[in-house]
Amino acid sequence: MGTAVTLVTLDLGKRVGHPIAPGPPVTTVFASGLYWPRARVVWSPGFARTLRDVCNVSKPHVLHDNGLWMQSNRDAASVARELAIPLVLSPRGMLSAWALKYKSVKKRLAWVLYQRRCLSIVSAFHATSAAEAADIRACGLEQPIAVIPNAVALPPLWTGQRTKTILFMSRLNPNKGALELVDAWARARVVGWKLLVVGPDENGYANRLRESVIKQGLSNDVVIRDAVGDIEKWDLYGAASVFILPSHSENFGVVIAEALASGTPVITTDATPWRAVESEGCGWCVAPTVSALALAMESAMTTDPVTLAAMGTLGRKLIEREFVWERVGQQMSELYAWLTKGGRPPAFVC
Repeated sequence: MGTAVTLVTLDLGKRVGHPIAPGPPVTTVFASGLYWPRARVVWSPGFARTLRDVCNVSKPHVLHDNGLWMQSNRDAASVARELAIPLVLSPRGMLSAWALKYKSVKKRLAWVLYQRRCLSIVSAFHATSAAEAADIRACGLEQPIAVIPNAVALPPLWTGQRTKTILFMSRLNPNKGALELVDAWARARVVGWKLLVVGPDENGYANRLRESVIKQGLSNDVVIRDAVGDIEKWDLYGAASVFILPSHSENFGVVIAEALASGTPVITTDATPWRAVESEGCGWCVAPTVSALALAMESAMTTDPVTLAAMGTLGRKLIEREFVWERVGQQMSELYAWLTKGGRPPAFVC
């Protein structure tokens, strides 16, 4: 949209790899860091210095940070205050009630020591849904909130055959509800259908899933796989008849948008901001319970393929209308311009 962007991010070594290749259209600057996976600790004493140097050279109009709790987030707030640069913060779901309860003792301590002070520096928050905006307000934060969804690329229309598969694709952790999904599958399984669970393991959660699958005798129709690359993920979306994300909390849920963009009907929970899948006729939105998930999966698996295909078409139309990159990029540019020049706030700011 004509906005020059410099990305400052951590280089955590070969074990983790670069999150994005340097080069146009985004100028990428890496700050060295160390990562201890078992302790889930990231340490980068040079991040603040690197960010400060970049800001002194490029003179940015806005500094946009993502997430909470990490050292890099504290450094971003510190540099923004020091150099008097408007700070936009995308919490990425980390202020939801469920997220705040997870490891709550550590987070309460961090809130008192530094996080509350860092949030006071924010000029505007970016929420990806109205539900996330409500979470931000519930924390007593009064700054403007821009409600701008994540964008998703539109893949080519799937021309292959759909298999009798319900696909789960996300991080494997307690919030995503994969254990409940396995329990629900044990109740709802239909002969000829399979459940495919794909995603990166977090803290041994994948082993817990495998143990549950074996214990319930589901090994013949439940497959658990590690994360896949971008090319293969679109093939998995396209080949599945139904996608499911049974999260307990979700600020957006980009995998839902990707599934809908692939023309795949979706089952999700009302703990995500995707009630539209039901109102738009492209899926099921239910309570995040085993019984509700089982009923939704049973309904999906007993729906005829023609109807499922029609639901998928409605889902892709929803993404084309609301979540394409051009629309989201324009809104983000409007937010930056408003913070820089002032005037009447954009309509998506509350």
